[in-house]
Amino acid sequence: MPSKRKRVASKKEIPATHSEDGVDLTLIRWMLSLTPAERLQVLQRHIQSVEEVRARNQDNAMLPVLRRTLEERSKKK
Repeated sequence: MPSKRKRVASKKEIPATHSEDGVDLTLIRWMLSLTPAERLQVLQRHIQSVEEVRARNQDNAMLPVLRRTLEERSKKK
């Protein structure tokens, strides 16, 4: 006698990509998949990128001051 139970196809549960608060859970899972040493390398690269951007911004912030100074000097001559 055949079973009366219906076969239900097994569905893999797809993990959420964002929390209710909007946090990207894929990044958290990715970071947790790394070893502690790999995590430090990633964070050190991020810090280096931030420092490079800050240095460029600081250089660019000085450009208007340098231009004015050069213009003033050229007018005096």
